[in-house]
Amino acid sequence: MKIITITLSAFLICIACNQKTSSDAQSEKSIAVLPFFDNNPLEGVWKFTKAYTLAYGDTVYIQEDHNFYKIYHGDYFMWMAETSMSDSIEWNAFGKYELKNGTIFQTLISGSESAKIFVDAYEFTVSIELDGNSFVQSTETNHNDTTFQYHEYWKRLQ
Repeated sequence: MKIITITLSAFLICIACNQKTSSDAQSEKSIAVLPFFDNNPLEGVWKFTKAYTLAYGDTVYIQEDHNFYKIYHGDYFMWMAETSMSDSIEWNAFGKYELKNGTIFQTLISGSESAKIFVDAYEFTVSIELDGNSFVQSTETNHNDTTFQYHEYWKRLQ
């Protein structure tokens, strides 16, 4: 949890430090305000709530016990997870994204080795259904003549 908190804090501080403030004497003590929700429904901090994997038209796996977070700001994303695995695998990534017609196009710039393995060729797309303060992210893969559908559910923290 410390890694997530430190990473999230560092990301938000970097964004805040890049915000421009006025040059008058009173602005020396002002804090830059992050422009969340400015014409971008994904803008903000999100927490994973659950996921389902479907095959043969039936649920084959339900996942609800992960501390997984995403941050979308401007053209950038960052995601990180606290895994429950005993070997403490790091799971984080940073990159650029574009939201267009219900699809997120993401390009990984940096990330942990486990995230780099997961993301084929550092570019990936997922369909998304936004509903105010929640969204569902869906992907589909084929393996051994079976189509697997994976649906992640997220809620907005800020």
